[in-house]
This record gives sequence, C-alpha cells and structure tokens, in this order.
Amino acid sequence: MNEYEGLEWERLVRKHIPNVTDEQCEYILWEKTTFPLGTIEEIEEKLVEYKQKVNG
Repeated sequence: MNEYEGLEWERLVRKHIPNVTDEQCEYILWEKTTFPLGTIEEIEEKLVEYKQKVNG
C-alpha cells in the first residue's frame, strides 16, 4: 500500500499553516517541501520549517 494513498495533502498543510488558500496550499506543498518524493515525516518537517521562516 502506498503511504500517500488517501492522504488529504491540503489538510496536512493547514495542520501547520492554517487559513491558507487552496492556491497557497498547492504552492507551499510543491515549492517548499519534498512533495511528492519525500516521506510524510520529511514533508511535515519542511512545513514546520517554512512556518517558522514565515512567522519569524
């Protein structure tokens, strides 16, 4: 079974960075994380790093 099967990626992004638009979710996921090749853990790590960078 694929580890990504059935995962709602926008929900994962919004878990770390709430109140972003669908377009922002897509941008963050594709441009600021290791998606689609990284593991879920790697992607979440990049989301946390991005949130810290944006929030200062």
